Amino acid sequence: MHWLLQTGTLPLEDREQVRGLTTWADAHYNEVLCSQRAGVFDVALASSESARALSRSAGHVCRQS
Repeated sequence: MHWLLQTGTLPLEDREQVRGLTTWADAHYNEVLCSQRAGVFDVALASSESARALSRSAGHVCRQS
């Protein structure tokens, strides 16, 4: 998805939507890493589920384009 954003092969509106979704997914993934290091596994699990859902949504937008 990051590659699609960099190459500009998606329409502008889709690119903006995918960029927003991947930004949020990356933030949740970073939260997973921090939570795991801190031993807060319930937060890590919730964040990983959020990151996965956001990534799937971004992938869906990419496939529709």
